[in-house]
Amino acid sequence: MIVRNTIFTNDQLAIRQTFRSAYNTAGGRRELTRLLADLGTFTQIKPEALALRNFGIMKLEELGFLDEEFIETMINFAFDNAPLTSRLSVEEIERLKENEDGQS
Repeated sequence: MIVRNTIFTNDQLAIRQTFRSAYNTAGGRRELTRLLADLGTFTQIKPEALALRNFGIMKLEELGFLDEEFIETMINFAFDNAPLTSRLSVEEIERLKENEDGQS
């Protein structure tokens, strides 16, 4: 998981857009869903050290959020609605700092 305080560069966002574009077709979205499911991304694992992860997975399963059909719906929603990031890029932060310095 990428934590909230991670700051991306414009180049990193461009790479993210490239990855999204690769899967942003009906067939691509189905393939991403199949790939993630086949890799066990949404499947519980056994080691005791990961009990909390398994608990979270169990909750998502109980809610029906890890049904394969729902995962495909979730991926479709993300492609249609999720921005590349809700954070400012490194370059945008630098521009803001320059503007603040220029106003001081």
